Amino acid sequence: DKYSLLLEIGGNKLLSLFPTEIEVFEDILLVLTKEYKQCHVHNIVNILLCISEMKRFSLTLQFLDKHGRNILNSLLKLLTDTTGTHTDTELAQVVSIYTNLIN
Repeated sequence: DKYSLLLEIGGNKLLSLFPTEIEVFEDILLVLTKEYKQCHVHNIVNILLCISEMKRFSLTLQFLDKHGRNILNSLLKLLTDTTGTHTDTELAQVVSIYTNLIN
């Protein structure tokens, strides 16, 4: 399934596959949100951190429609509601990067 594939590929490989921009960003967010499992928080945070390193990342976020922004906010809420499974620093970094650019 797509969720398992994303976890297997990981953030670094996604970054190498999409160094400039990622056309399927909203699809990735949707899969990560719908299939979210608390035991994969580290993987999801890694994917989001690596995606944020893409050259046109801020532009990608700016072009997210309302539905895409809602999906992103839902995923960030799932991640922040998870406690004890991930370092606060990395999670805080993800939340900061994404919320600063969509607000």
